[in-house]
Amino acid sequence: MTEPSQPPPGRRSALLAHRLTAPVAALASLASGIALIWAPMALRWPLRILFVLGLVVIAWSIWARLKKATARQQSRTRAIAPPAVTAILTGLILISGKPAWDLRHAQAKGRIRTPSITAAAERAAELAALLKPRGIQLAVVALPTYQNLFPASRKANALPDPAERRAVRGTLENLRRAGIPAYDAEPLFLEHAADPTLWEDDTAHLRIDPMTRLAGALADQLEQWELGPGADGARKVVFMGNCFAGDFAELTRKHQPEWRQLRGLSALGDESRVADLLFLFPNEYLDGTGLVVWMMHYPRLTGDAFPPIESEPDLTLGAPRTANVRVQTALGWDDATQKSRPATLPYPNGLVHLSATILDSPDFPAGQTVHFIGYAVTERQITALGRVKAGKRLSVNLLPLDAYQARHPKVASDPRLNAGPEDLDAVVYWLDSWTFIR
Repeated sequence: MTEPSQPPPGRRSALLAHRLTAPVAALASLASGIALIWAPMALRWPLRILFVLGLVVIAWSIWARLKKATARQQSRTRAIAPPAVTAILTGLILISGKPAWDLRHAQAKGRIRTPSITAAAERAAELAALLKPRGIQLAVVALPTYQNLFPASRKANALPDPAERRAVRGTLENLRRAGIPAYDAEPLFLEHAADPTLWEDDTAHLRIDPMTRLAGALADQLEQWELGPGADGARKVVFMGNCFAGDFAELTRKHQPEWRQLRGLSALGDESRVADLLFLFPNEYLDGTGLVVWMMHYPRLTGDAFPPIESEPDLTLGAPRTANVRVQTALGWDDATQKSRPATLPYPNGLVHLSATILDSPDFPAGQTVHFIGYAVTERQITALGRVKAGKRLSVNLLPLDAYQARHPKVASDPRLNAGPEDLDAVVYWLDSWTFIR
């Protein structure tokens, strides 16, 4: 029995090279397509050419095999099967990977943010280390947004929901590894806020009834996680974050007596700076506190940058006078003005004068009236201070107005948006920093 003839070594190498042409070309195309995302500008055109060249080589391989099979009267299907299968597999890989490729490309271009699973965990660990000597525990609760609950509402330039959720899971895991209790409140939102009609038209806030139910459910869940005030309500707890943290605190304290020592701390502007307010108003948020719950929405939890925590505020004009106050007089913008863009205001900046009653303070007697001013309009935009209404409670740090004006003389010429005190001899302070008491 004769053995099948083997091609000579030179011919065998040629056949092997011919068989590997299509796979090698496919790998070259895939590799160049992937590298194109991270490549510097100088390499992008060479990589684009390599990508197209790989596809051309695959097409040439199919054509050459087809031509050869026709000349030898062999099966054309069998002849072109290897490069054709390679081409199909390459196409499937490119199609299936296109969403990920588009996302990474948009992130490289800066059109979509790149999430981080370490930034929030590192900042929380820094805060936990600052709170520990005071006997205060830190915990983190992740809050989904409207766009997470209803992904169809996400804009084209937003981070896709699956990518954001992966980053949230990674961040929570990093927090737990750092010894910080971390939980995701999404199951509670799905139970109490999974209908778009429960949200305000701005899709950033819940209506009062679902917010009340959600606040109660969250309080019950926190107690199950041993992050509550205790059975006797003795532990003082602070909810810290954006407006959700303040609303949760107000509603929980109102409807659940055991949370009577609960405080809410909402950032005015940059949510990532909310931790600074703990140290700006220590008598309200640090003294006697046993637990701080940092409530972060998914986008903030997966943010790629957090500013350093200012645990020692620099008030170089001297020691501030601190107080908790109830506002007596404010600007009182009407609803139409608050909702409109105040671009027609005749001045870029404006100061508001506020009168307030001292509730408690180490520097003023309770019941005294104090007067202070601060910016209500900046760059023709009404600021948070300008929206303060009579009856609101604030925690304030006040500085002597004359000392402040000595350093910032322009303040003396900025327009005042309402009248000052009737008593011309009354002392007026500069509002250095403030927050709502929630």
